[in-house]
Amino acid sequence: MVLTIEEAGDRYLDIVCPSNAAVNALTAAFTATEGSFLNGEAADLAPVKAAAQVRMESTSVEIDLIEDESVIWPEEVTAHLTTLRDYSVAELATISSIVNAADYEEAYYAAWPDGTNVAPAAQEIRRALELSPDTAASCVGHEDGHGRLLAAQG
Repeated sequence: MVLTIEEAGDRYLDIVCPSNAAVNALTAAFTATEGSFLNGEAADLAPVKAAAQVRMESTSVEIDLIEDESVIWPEEVTAHLTTLRDYSVAELATISSIVNAADYEEAYYAAWPDGTNVAPAAQEIRRALELSPDTAASCVGHEDGHGRLLAAQG
């Protein structure tokens, strides 16, 4: 299936918006619990691990959808999609370490891969696909994008 710019924009948002929500949920889980940890108190690891599990699943689906060989993206975004995909693959190791952490400290200090090129690549995709640079507002209506795309695959 060869995507038009409009189709590619919708598909891109359906791929990244659920993953962005999972990123936000993991960040929120750490934010809600890190105060205790930083004050030397016991921090609840359970919500962090649960959010990390959701993020790991979402990231795996994102990778699969980007790699779908039946989809032909506009040429101007393919290299940037590869950048996003490669980072997502690399971050799976970190997310897995959080899911499997023995304690809060191990989860909190999990090392993330260098992602300095990811945000610029994502914004280049948005520009090429004529999407808003606002990653929150543009995701309205795409929260269940993974489910829609997976259902369409059959």
